[in-house]
Amino acid sequence: MLKLGDIAVATRDVTQERTILGSPVLIPTTLEKSILATNMYLIVNKSSIPQIFFYHLLKTQQFRGRILGSAKGSN
Repeated sequence: MLKLGDIAVATRDVTQERTILGSPVLIPTTLEKSILATNMYLIVNKSSIPQIFFYHLLKTQQFRGRILGSAKGSN
């Protein structure tokens, strides 16, 4: 189950522009105790980096570029 502050990343995208793929979400209170969908990865931060900083790091163009560059398949 998801907890407040968990980070999930979209692994699928149904848009032609790939606007969702690789996008992180910081789980809010309203989604606590929800179950993660099969098209999402839960990111577990085992480092000493603060969770909020880690989330913003995942929002950078460099991260999204790597995800988009490794994406396979078509819509």
